[in-house]
Amino acid sequence: MHVKPGAEPVPQGRTPFETALLRAKWQMERAQTAISREETGIIRDAVESAQAAIADARKVAPRKKRSDLDAIEADIGRLRSLADKPADPAAGEVARSAHKRIIALIGD
Repeated sequence: MHVKPGAEPVPQGRTPFETALLRAKWQMERAQTAISREETGIIRDAVESAQAAIADARKVAPRKKRSDLDAIEADIGRLRSLADKPADPAAGEVARSAHKRIIALIGD
């Protein structure tokens, strides 16, 4: 995998669905780091990028995976509402929940 400085890695040999989910996963990891540092601007940016990645995944998602995407989108939506309150323990919990759901979906 080749990675430019400041860019997301480009996964090789993945389906478009998996690639979009990996982008969302990386953004949730970025959000978790920003939450621990209480960097609200980075949290908002990571949430927006994760939402875009999930929207891309939805376009190519197998029908049976769409309900899983709904749950991930709900978590990301809750995180968006908590972006201005990174000290709130719920923000970290929601980010971890979305991250775990994405990992489980990639692993299917």
